Amino acid sequence: MKKALAETKLSVSFTEHDLRAKVGSDAETDEDAQRQLDHASVQMTRKVYRRKAVTMPVAKGFKIKNRED
Repeated sequence: MKKALAETKLSVSFTEHDLRAKVGSDAETDEDAQRQLDHASVQMTRKVYRRKAVTMPVAKGFKIKNRED
């Protein structure tokens, strides 16, 4: 961490635990995350590390309303 803070534009400290969580949450699929984190089951990966919300595209013909409306 000290080396990363000294040699890059990072300004906030982090831990190894943070890096593991980032890898788990940024993987393209649950299976990729499972493989990268070396979990025995994809269920463990989903339960602990898959933190990002899944977003779905808006169906054709529907409009997204602004919260200010």
